[in-house]
Amino acid sequence: MGYKYQSMPPGYDPLYLDDSADVNQLARYYHPSSFPAGQLCGTSIYPINITQAQIDSIYAVSSPFTLTLSHSFSAAWDTIYVRLMIVANAPLTFNAGVLHARIALSEDSIWFFAPPGSNSEKTFYKVLKKMLPDAAGTVLPDNWARGQLDSVIIAFPMIGTVFNFNNLSLNAYIQRDDTRGVLQSTLSPPHKLPYYAIIDRLSSLQLPPVQCF
Repeated sequence: MGYKYQSMPPGYDPLYLDDSADVNQLARYYHPSSFPAGQLCGTSIYPINITQAQIDSIYAVSSPFTLTLSHSFSAAWDTIYVRLMIVANAPLTFNAGVLHARIALSEDSIWFFAPPGSNSEKTFYKVLKKMLPDAAGTVLPDNWARGQLDSVIIAFPMIGTVFNFNNLSLNAYIQRDDTRGVLQSTLSPPHKLPYYAIIDRLSSLQLPPVQCF
């Protein structure tokens, strides 16, 4: 699981402006010291230093939770419906209020003909579009019995900053705020929507003006 949020850089980044409220809250939570910056098991790390061996090592650790995530859209594509099912794999106890479920709506790929911001980047991957319902997430119970089931169900108005609905995916994860460690995560991949015309936001095209004679 992974997504990227376009934090406020020294220059101009229109993708940051698409969801600045959530991004600012996440920046206060993680305290990034550089651009780009990354997090691995609650620890800050420069993204280029993350290795496949580290990822494999983390993946091999058994999780205390099992997650199932799904999403769908209303007929008019103006609402997204999200269902996260959480099952405890063992008896668990946490300090009061530290355990949260967080759900991130991201767009898997966005490309521009010309750089939209201050640097030379034209292609962006796994860009955060919205935290659902927000970056604080949903507070989960402090105590769990083995096999205990909980759920997070959200109906959220679709945002107007999406370039292509066919590229929207959801990441959900269980995080403890005392360590910022992620205990489990899951993905609901993009739906290839039937009868959906790909209508990119015109600003993405960056076409030169056309003169008619």
